[in-house]
Formats: sequence, structure tokens, C-alpha cells
Amino acid sequence: FFFFIRKVISSMDNLPRAMLKKRQRHFGETKTIYSVVLIISGACILFCLIFLWPQMFMVSIFNSRLAYHLVLDIDDFFTCDRDFQDFVIDEPDSSYSMFQLYVFNVSNAADVLLRGNKPIMAETGPYGFVKYTYKYDVSFDNLKNSNEVTFKEYSILRESTDSASCEDMYFRMDRNYLQENPCKGGSCKCKSLDSKIVTVNSLFLKTQWQETADSLLSRFSLDAFVEVRRLLLGGPFISAVKAHLVVRAFKDVYNFRQQMQSVHLLNTAFATLRKTLSVAQISRLTTDSVPSTCGLGVYSIYVCPFSIYSNVLYVQSLNNDISKATDYPSVQALLTVSNADISFLNAEVGLPRWLSICWWQGKLDFNVPAGFVTVTASEVAAIYSALIDSFALKAFGPGYSANQRIGTARVVDTITTFLAANWIKPYLGSALTKLAKSEFMHVATPVVCSATGLRCVWQLAYLRSHSGFNFSVSSGLVDSLIDLQTERATNPNSFYKDLNGAPWYNSYLYCTQVYGRTLENDISCSNLQYTLDDALYSRPAGLWAQDKGVSTINFTAAIHSFKQQSAAVRHYYFLFACNISSLLYEVYPNATNFHDNYVVDYFNVYFASNVGQADNAPFNHTFKVGDWEDFGLAQWGGGFITYALERVRTTNQIIRDGMWRYGREDFYSTLVEYSSWALLQGYPNAFIYSISDARVLLGKLASADDDGFEFRRHISSAGTTFIGDGSHFVNGVGDAGDLAFTQEYNRADFRCDDNPANKAACDILAANFTSSSTNCYVVEALYSQCLRQSKFIQDNWIAVGNCLNFETTISSPSNGIKCDDYSIFGVKHPYVKSRGNIVFKMMYSYALKLQLLNGLWCSNSDSCSYEEGGLFVTTTLRKYLFDGYTEPSILKYLNLKHQQNNISFQCKKQPFDSCGLQRYSCSDDGVVMNLPLNQSVLLRYNSLPKDEYFAPYFEIVGETGEMLWPFSSNSSKAVRAQLLHDFEATPVQSNSTNATVTILRVQNPFFALYPAWNTADKPFLKEYQCHFRLFGGLPGRFPSCEDTLFTGSSPLSCR
Repeated sequence: FFFFIRKVISSMDNLPRAMLKKRQRHFGETKTIYSVVLIISGACILFCLIFLWPQMFMVSIFNSRLAYHLVLDIDDFFTCDRDFQDFVIDEPDSSYSMFQLYVFNVSNAADVLLRGNKPIMAETGPYGFVKYTYKYDVSFDNLKNSNEVTFKEYSILRESTDSASCEDMYFRMDRNYLQENPCKGGSCKCKSLDSKIVTVNSLFLKTQWQETADSLLSRFSLDAFVEVRRLLLGGPFISAVKAHLVVRAFKDVYNFRQQMQSVHLLNTAFATLRKTLSVAQISRLTTDSVPSTCGLGVYSIYVCPFSIYSNVLYVQSLNNDISKATDYPSVQALLTVSNADISFLNAEVGLPRWLSICWWQGKLDFNVPAGFVTVTASEVAAIYSALIDSFALKAFGPGYSANQRIGTARVVDTITTFLAANWIKPYLGSALTKLAKSEFMHVATPVVCSATGLRCVWQLAYLRSHSGFNFSVSSGLVDSLIDLQTERATNPNSFYKDLNGAPWYNSYLYCTQVYGRTLENDISCSNLQYTLDDALYSRPAGLWAQDKGVSTINFTAAIHSFKQQSAAVRHYYFLFACNISSLLYEVYPNATNFHDNYVVDYFNVYFASNVGQADNAPFNHTFKVGDWEDFGLAQWGGGFITYALERVRTTNQIIRDGMWRYGREDFYSTLVEYSSWALLQGYPNAFIYSISDARVLLGKLASADDDGFEFRRHISSAGTTFIGDGSHFVNGVGDAGDLAFTQEYNRADFRCDDNPANKAACDILAANFTSSSTNCYVVEALYSQCLRQSKFIQDNWIAVGNCLNFETTISSPSNGIKCDDYSIFGVKHPYVKSRGNIVFKMMYSYALKLQLLNGLWCSNSDSCSYEEGGLFVTTTLRKYLFDGYTEPSILKYLNLKHQQNNISFQCKKQPFDSCGLQRYSCSDDGVVMNLPLNQSVLLRYNSLPKDEYFAPYFEIVGETGEMLWPFSSNSSKAVRAQLLHDFEATPVQSNSTNATVTILRVQNPFFALYPAWNTADKPFLKEYQCHFRLFGGLPGRFPSCEDTLFTGSSPLSCR
């Protein structure tokens, strides 16, 4: 086309010049042609730009431009141009690049753990950061081609300083279409990293994975079993038992001492008769020949009951099988005080023995159906036989005949009648009672208090002589304290009323442990707040009311009146009450060994007679003074002690007051006895009747050594691991060798023959027991018995409670223990269970309720939110992400695990509360790690080098307490650690000793998702991020952190 146009124009140029002007004037072809050419050319160019350029030329240009900026080669490296700088240093602006986090806050942690509800997650955020990334160790594979570039990199998260930047980014990302006003109230603005969140506790889950749940359970249950052993075997329980029996013992003592006062009547009468008669004549006095009086007027007795021979004549008249003249002994030997073992005139040995025989033969009554607690029927039978032999020996000499022994026995029998009918029964409540009260007030030395000659101190006079007691005590006040006639519910002073035992004991505790020693506002630490009312008001008010003649029928009104008295009056009676309570619970139990023997004899008499044990097999054990642990073991194994005291199987069912208010409240409510847990599961037949077995099992459960840890871990593992045997299937699991978790594996084999140290305890656990309706009724009977006891209105005192603990579905189908005629916990009888299954339930509950929920996962176990530890934790996002956080249960666990190595953790600030108990909720001041040889290290963010603070674990030299840092960026520390590791592997031997090194590994109690990523600590960030360590994992798990990219030097193909 262009060629044609040019040819036309050339031909025109050859025309004559003359025609030029004419053509210019009249012919416009040239202009037209040029115009057309230009229009057509522009159209062609426009067509090429629109259609051909993008298709043919733009790709090439774009690729070239892109390759120039994106392809990295060695030239970029050497020139360090802008493109290479952007590759190595990525520091975007928050206006176009932001790293935002949203955290899900758990709002129903308690429901998740207690009821299995789905967690309710509330999204919190955003939390805004700008992510800076830096590459280092950049290198190219080839100086010519540079096809690959290798590098390492680390990142820093810079917290956004402008809270509005998150909102700007929200709209920039076009998220506002979701709702009409998405950012109302500033919800889209950046949130503070220091705000609290409740989220999944990664630290605890990590620990559980590393240590296993069985190990955690073993460690956490240890302290609970140690405390149970301390409570039952270490003193508190046996002290409570002894104190509980004081009121009963005092009544026994008073009865005995009242009858023992007959020795004064007998000796007074005998001394008076001796003035005119010989011993032989006195021994043959009859009703007809005895004088009308014999000096007893001083006791207001105006007859002479010394007609001893009348009783002998009477027994002779009833029997004629032996010779009256030669086979019956003279009673002269009984009237010789020096014959201590047989003379009823002897107050130390003779008369106590005669009194015991009087009871044994039913001629005297005492305060308990079984008679004297301190002597059994078999012991009295031995006393009776010995007294007969001694009497016959003195009367007939050695070699006395069988008939003479028969005659002696008959005389002994009639003498007991003589004593009971002539000298004791007629004067109880009169002469003997007055003499007993006089002894109480004026005799300061120990007196004989049992048939076996044991002495005790029961007298108030002892205080006057030994403790400076100088209070005025009226006869009416003495009556209110010890007279049997004043033993009633409306008398707050009576020593014999069970309802007064606990208040008097509270007064004793306050007077001895609070008054004059501890500030009253600090007594909460000693758990003695409950003693205030009894010590300051109720006990003093009772004494004051008696002195002033104020009625105590309405004792509340009497206490109110006492409170209106002057401070001096109240203080006087407060001190008075302190002395009285001291007599009961300090002087009487401790001045002699009588009460210890009383306690031992009380239970031996009870268990020997099998009284009230029809609901279970008899418990056969003979207790001994000094072997007090046996009482605690009997209680732990079968609840036998509290059953003998109050017909309940657990201390939880004895009202927690006075002597029974010992130990922590949560231990009281959780049930400290193994037997209680056997009952809760419907297996009373699983009680431990052997004291030695109970000692072995409890000792191993409370053992802190490695064997104890393994024993408890074995219980947890065996009790919850279903092992397939090919014949029993559950939900398709059961093939031989199958393993599965189950809440209870009732066919578990708890034996551990491969561990000799634990074998005996494991064998106790391995004992199997079968459920039955009979067992269910045994448990139900305990509930019924407790209910009757708690509703027993006599004395207006409820001695027992918490009866619902052992109510079964027999009486309460909806709430009781699921144990009835047909099934146990939904499984038909018979259902076999091991003792180990019972102990596991106990151990699990102890670990959860007594350890984790008490100050570790919860501040208050009664209203636990489950947000302070365990599956969930409350912390700040800054700690969770960057600074590292710890939580109480982890610190506690590590202390339990490493206590034998003298390694422990405690808070830097306020490590103990006001009562001296360790606190595990630590402040930002950090945690102190205590090491062997009194060394320590402060674990606090920014106090330690970050590579040490965020170390996956700590290494400690056990012999020296030296900390090792194998992962330290400090080369000298790392070399030192390696040297000691090598030394541990190959110890150096010298001529005299073998030098060894033991390196202990302790888990780091701190955890962060992005450790120190918000700092500019480049060496640490390079090292830490290079290891790809997540969730506190170990370094060195990956061969390299080096990345490789294609540089783009090879031809690109953009499609």
C-alpha cells in the first residue's frame, strides 16, 4: 500500500513544472492522500496497541522487568542492591502488612471438666503485630549460574503501638461486609497483651505427655497419703481417741473411787472394834454379837455392819458336802492389812481386787454393761482364782486339800456379798459419795483407779498442789462437776456427759495453745478459731452460773448474762475453766499411765466380746500400750476404732468438734480410711483385718522413694488399662494383646512379682472380692445405724452425722450408692473387684481433691472455677506467647518429683503464706530453684540469659549443685556441660576413691509459644528459631534450619 502511494506521487513529480502551480491551485489530491495515509496509519498503530501489543510484546517486557527485580544472583549479593536488601531484611509497614492473632477464651472451664460439656469459646482479639523477618548466612550455589540461594532466617513480632491499626486493617481486608457495624465499641482495635485470658494449658499438657498421667497421679497422691498416715498414725487420731474416752473413763474412775471409799469405813470400824476385841473375835462377829456402833458416826452411819461371820455361817448352812470345822477358812487373814493381796482392808491391792470380784459376780454395778473397762472378765477370773489360792494358803498352809479350796472359794463368795451388801450399796449416794468428793478436793497424790492397781490423778486437789490452783470451789460446784446425780443435759459442767467433752476440750486447746502464746487474730493458722466461744464464754459461763445460782436450763440465756459481767469476772471464770479443762485433758491423761491402759483395755474388751460386730466379720487384735500406730491402722483398714466408739466406720461421721477437729477440713470430708472407700464401692468384705497388712499397704502408699512412686504408678496403670484376653470384649476391644484405657479394669492383675520391694503390698492389692446383695445390706445397715445415732435425742447431742455417705439405692434409688439386691453400679451380682481397684479410686480422689483442687488448680476447692491450672490456665497473652508462664500444679509436681534430690521450686516473693504454707501461685518476681548444698538460681524473664531461661530442661550436678547449660550460646558453658557429661559416662578412678558425677535433669517449669519473639535478642532468636522448637521441645531434632530457594537465573515461564 505504501509502495503504491509513493509510486503515484513520483509520477506526478515528473510532470512539467508549469503545471505545478495549477495543480497546487486546483488539485487537492496530495493533501487528501496524505490525510488518508495518516488516518490509516494511526488506525493501524491503534490496532496494534490494543490487540497485538498485549499478546505479543507485553509478556516479554513484563518478564524482563520481573526477572530484573526477582531473580537473585551473585551480582545482587556483591552490589547489595535494593532488591537484595528487601530479600534479606523484610520490615513491612503496619499499614499494608500486619500479623494478627485471635485467642479463644474458654468461658465454661468448670462445666467442661465436671460435666463433660463442650467448651464455650469466645474469640478475643485482635492482637496486632508487625512481623519482621531477617535472613542470614545467605549464599549462592554457583558464582556463574546462581540457580539456588540458601539462607537461614528469624522473625521478630513487633507489637503494634497504635490500637487503631488493627481496625484499619479490618476494613482494608474488606471484612466489614459481615455485619452492619462490625467495630462498634472499638471491638476491632488492637487489644493489650497484658489482658487476662483463660485458655488451654499447653504447659500442663506437655508435662502430662512427657511424664504420663500415671506418673502425675502417683506424685500428686503422695502428699495426701503422707498426711493420712500422719493423721492416723502420727498422733492426731490417737489423741482424739484418747480424749474422746476421757469422759467415759472419768465416770469409771469416779464409780470406782466412790466404792473404794468403803476402805475408810472398813478401817474405821475395824480400828474401833480392835480397841475392845481381838482380830479373832472380830472375825467371828455375827448380827447378834456385833456392837451397835463402831465409830462410823463421823460418816453419819450409826450402825456397825461388821457382822462378817454371819455370812460365813450362812454359806455353811447351805452346803454340807464338806466339813464345816476343817474345810472352811477363818477370815482372820482377811483382816490383816499386811496380807495385801487378800485383805479388803488394804486400799492398794486387796480391796480393788475384791471390788472386781463383786462386779464379776454381779453384786455391784458399774457405768458400762461390761463392768470395769480396765479389767476383763477373764482377768477377774484369774484374780478370783489367785485370791482363793492365797487365802487358802494363809488359812491352811501349803498342801491344802481340794475340799479346803472349795470351802475357801465359798467364803470368798460370801465375803463379796458382805462387802457389797453391808459396806458399799447402802452408802452410795451418801457416805461414800461424800468421801469421794472430799478426795476430789483434798487428796493431791495419785490414787488406785482400777482392780489391777493402776493409779490415776482425777482430783482437783492435784492442781492446787502442783499448779497453783487457788480458786474457790463450792460444794455445789463440785457436785455439778462429778456427782452422778447432776449428769444431765442441762448441766454444762458435768464431766460425764458426752455433750460436754468437746467444749471442755476446746477450752483446753485455747488455754494451752492460744492464750498467752498466739495473738487471737492469728489463730486461724492453727485452726483453733472454733475454740474461742467455748473457752471464753460457754465453759466459764457454766461455772459462773453454778456459783451464782443462775439456771442453765436455758444455757444460751445464761451465756448471754455471763457476757454482761465485768471483764474481771469473765477473766476469773475463764482462768477457772482453763484449770478444769487442764485437769480433764492434761493432768488426768498424762500424770500417770492409767488412761493409756484404759484406752487399750477399752478396745480389747470391746473386740474380745464382739459387741455390735454382727454386720461384719470380727476384728481380732490385742492392742498394747505404746503401739499406738495399731489404732490408726485398725481405723484405716476397717474403721474399727470409730465403730467401737460410736458405731460408725469413719471419722467423717463423728461430729467435727473438740478433739475430733484435727487436720484439714478437706481431708475430713474426703474420707481418710481405706475402709470408707471400700464401703463407697459396696465392698465391705474388702476390709483389711490384718494390722500388718494395713501397715505394709499404707506405708508403701505414703512412701516417697522410687519404690513408692513405682507402686502408686503401678496401681494407676493396672487399674485403668484394659488388657484383651481373647474372651472378654468391650466395644469391640478384647483380642489377646489389645490395650485400651478404661475407668476401671476389674480383672486387673495388681501383682508385681518383678519388683521384690513392692511384692508384699501388691499381693495385698491383688486380693479379689465379690459383690453381693448381702454386702449392699451391710453398707445400708451402717447408714441406718448412723441415722439412728444422729436422731438420738437423749442429751440433746448429735454425736454423729454425714450419714448419707453410706446410703445405698436400697433406700434411695436416685442418690444412694448404686448397690442393691440385684446389681452394683449397674452390673449384676456377682461382680469381682480387686482391692487395687478400691485403692485406685481412693488415690485418684486424693490427688484431685486434696492436692490439685486445693490451692493448685483452685483457690477454693468448694467453688473451683478450674481456670488456674490443669487443662486450662489463666494468664496474660504476653506471658503465654513471649515471656513464659508457669502454674502451681507444675511447680508442685516438680517439687514432689525431685524432693529426694534436694531440688525444689518456690516463689521469689512471698514463698509462704501467713500460716507458713508454701504458695505456688507466683508473681512476676520469678521462681527460685533451690539446689543441693544450699545453692539457688532465680528463674525470671530478663534475669537469666534467654537461652538458659527457655532451656527445655535444666541439668544439675547432684554432688555439687552446679547448673549445667548444654544448650547455652555461651561456648564455655556448653563445653563445661559436655565435659561433665563425658565424665559421668566414664568416671575417673584414683587409688583411693572412685570420683563420680551424677547429672540430674529437671523439666523447665516455664513455657511460651513464641519465646522472646517480641525482643531484639538476635543471637537467641537465631538459635531458638533455627531449632524449630515448638511447645518447649528439644533442640537438635532437625538436621538443619537452612532453606533453599531457586534464584530464577534459569529461564522463567510465567503462565
